[in-house]
Amino acid sequence: MTQSGQQQDVQWTIGKLLNWTSEYFKGKGLEDALLSAQLLLAKVLGCSKVELYLRFDQLVEQTKRDEFRQLVKRASEGEPVAYLIGHKEFFSLDFEVNSSVLIPRPETELLVQWLIRKIRSEYADREQAIRILDIGTGSGCIAIALAKNLSKATEIIAVDKSQAALETAKKNAAKHAMADRISFRESDLFSGVGEEARFDFIVSNPPYVTEEDYGNLPKHIKEYEPRDALVAGEDGLAVIREIVSRGNNFLRSGGYLAMEIGYNQREAVAELLADNGYEEIIFELDAANIARIAIGRTKE
Repeated sequence: MTQSGQQQDVQWTIGKLLNWTSEYFKGKGLEDALLSAQLLLAKVLGCSKVELYLRFDQLVEQTKRDEFRQLVKRASEGEPVAYLIGHKEFFSLDFEVNSSVLIPRPETELLVQWLIRKIRSEYADREQAIRILDIGTGSGCIAIALAKNLSKATEIIAVDKSQAALETAKKNAAKHAMADRISFRESDLFSGVGEEARFDFIVSNPPYVTEEDYGNLPKHIKEYEPRDALVAGEDGLAVIREIVSRGNNFLRSGGYLAMEIGYNQREAVAELLADNGYEEIIFELDAANIARIAIGRTKE
């Protein structure tokens, strides 16, 4: 896509831009090289990924190529594609994202899937409203995905200590017509929830990366995503430890705590849950058979 040499004579169609950029990204070691190229070009051209292939042989004008080139350069230097295009899909929903929030990841969908299954299978006939607390809501992806897939009898409170993150979450809720279903509050963990509040479920994708692991994270995470949403002390358990120890006070009898955890934290989290009186401790596994979601239940 350079302007020098023989490349000046290339007829840059959508297809050629995608092929060239995909190979370029592969050479730079970017994950999902073709998808990244598609997302960036679709943004520049203001179309969907599907439309790119319907217009595969269409020439792309110079101004659009220049705009695309700048995005490709930034992506190749490590800036996340999701931030460059301003959105990310999660649970088949499109979410606005920016540097104030973590980029939603597939592992977190396991948490949403488990909770939807649990409520639909065991709470379907319940007359009392089901109350859910989402701690560290970020982009709002967990709370909004739950609201979209559960009945209006569900009450959801979503909290975050970052005002910028909450503004993003509120925009996403409005985008998906869920603004009236979710109460967003500025709160550092439980601080703004209210001492008398009780929930059937507390869910969270908390910070769980150790200081050591953070230093080894790839550039596109370490230099762009919010550090406070990733790192939780020397052992990565500082925030999880507080949620587990205080969660009992905010759960109804028989209520569930469900959290995403780090790849090597299963045993430590199981011990934390047991030591704090949780029962029926189970783990949901990801595609690599790694425990990613820790679940515990308070006594009936």
